[in-house]
Amino acid sequence: MANPGSESRDLLTWRFQNGNRQLTCGISARGQRAFDVITLPHWNLTAAAVESFRNAAEAMRRHATIAAGLREAGWKVATYSR
Repeated sequence: MANPGSESRDLLTWRFQNGNRQLTCGISARGQRAFDVITLPHWNLTAAAVESFRNAAEAMRRHATIAAGLREAGWKVATYSR
């Protein structure tokens, strides 16, 4: 999920599924002080969102909030990687 052409690395990637729809939510690090939470609905790539944070803890909290909301809405974790 890292952005092409940047010095980023994926820290965490979860792919959710709900029926035929899939959505990926992950965290990428850009150096030691920049972390992006990326949400990518596979059926509508133009709706992708990137939220930037200054530390990993804030990015992890945001990822957890998104994941909890998806699970409450009936989404299931299909795959994950660290």
